[in-house]
Amino acid sequence: MNLDTFLRSGFNFKDDEYELRLHHIIFNATLTLVIAMLFLLAIVRYVENNYPQFIADIIIILSSAIGLFYIRKSKTLVYKAFPILITAFFILVSFSFVNTNMFIVGTSWYITFLLPAYFLGGYRAGFIATIASLFAITILSFTGENQYTFFQYFYTLIPMIISVLFMSIYERRNEKVKELLYQKNISLEEEIDIKTQEQIRLLQQSQNLAQVLEKSTIELYIVDIQTDHFLYVNNGATNALGYTQEEMLHKSVYDINPSLTVETVSKLKKASKSVPNIMNITEHQRKDGTTYGVQSYIHGITYDKKDAYVIYDIKISDEKKAQEEILRQKQNLAKQAHYDTLTNLPNRALFYDRLSHAITKSKRSNKKFALMFIDLDKFKEINDTLGHDVGDIVLIEIALRLKNSLREVDTVARLAGDEFLVIIEDIESIESVELIAQKILETLSVAIVVDKINLYVTSSIGISIYPDHTEDPKLLIKHADQAMYKAKNIGKNNFVFYNG
Repeated sequence: MNLDTFLRSGFNFKDDEYELRLHHIIFNATLTLVIAMLFLLAIVRYVENNYPQFIADIIIILSSAIGLFYIRKSKTLVYKAFPILITAFFILVSFSFVNTNMFIVGTSWYITFLLPAYFLGGYRAGFIATIASLFAITILSFTGENQYTFFQYFYTLIPMIISVLFMSIYERRNEKVKELLYQKNISLEEEIDIKTQEQIRLLQQSQNLAQVLEKSTIELYIVDIQTDHFLYVNNGATNALGYTQEEMLHKSVYDINPSLTVETVSKLKKASKSVPNIMNITEHQRKDGTTYGVQSYIHGITYDKKDAYVIYDIKISDEKKAQEEILRQKQNLAKQAHYDTLTNLPNRALFYDRLSHAITKSKRSNKKFALMFIDLDKFKEINDTLGHDVGDIVLIEIALRLKNSLREVDTVARLAGDEFLVIIEDIESIESVELIAQKILETLSVAIVVDKINLYVTSSIGISIYPDHTEDPKLLIKHADQAMYKAKNIGKNNFVFYNG
């Protein structure tokens, strides 16, 4: 156990227990000092053959040691130890003055001069009083009837120094507590300031949100759940209906909804208590008598300490436009997920889906289908010499020619770069596949004109047949790929069937 742990009594104090922590440090340090000083006194008295005083010193040493471990049992026991320690010091000092024939003068001096100096004037005043006391005792020893011996000086000064040291430390503890409280107060002020700023920010945010709702084109109504009268309407509502806010606050939901019945409102209010959002379609009547359809969203709230329900109304025409826009965006996202952005052909993901359907259909109808793996010959040279923009034009034209060379039921997809995959369903014979492959070769070999430049692109085609070559879709593609490389190796602008 190190000294710091010992002085802190081994407790784990909380951050806000700084005063209690200081108490323990002071008492442990003081009692340790008392034990050490009295041990020296006991040795002196034993050498002087003053055995009664020696025994008294030993008793006080043991009592101090017991007190030291007593306050280690609990954090709160230190408060009970304080008066006991003060009393023990007083007895010790008084007993020392008895030995020097100054019992009345010494103890009175201690009570009336030293204690008030420390506890009323602070440790600086107490320190001055201590020096003055020691000086006065010394003067009395020279001017009194009995001169002090060396040991009498020792008996008087050591207990007195111990006691005033304790008072000095305790007073310094008070100053430390004040300092910590001051720091705590600053910390609290900073925390309050931060929270205040946060509240201001939230208030500003609430005001901004209120302005958004107030100026929104969506009609917003807050209605008393008991009377069905409006408690609040925003600008969107007043602009749509042609009433002022003051006029609206004197109306109920029935005044602007001519087709609305009490029974319908009761059902909607009851449902709003259990369902987060209720949807209803109705019509509003403007101040000039004209009507328009709205789609309402309703849910229960508490407003101005009243049970209420809020209604968001959107014109059905606006709602229809919004739904059409959402549908259009969904369609665009779906297209981006399944179609190649350059050629508008099915991409890899959609091709695998089409291949899966072709396999299912083939098993059900007991008909074969062919898979073609098409790779453009020398396409890299076009990209490298004329640039990617020209290459993109070539790919778009190739994709269009492939689509025009096939039936509606067939699938052509762009796998990556200049690689294309084709599914020819319901084939009658191998010869029919050969005719389609030959047609593709001829179609793709026709010159593509870009900026008055004739570009000639040929292709190599590898063909695999389902289920003759395999029933595994990945292997079917792999076999067609292997056949395509054989077509390239035998001179390009050719097609080859997979032969295992």
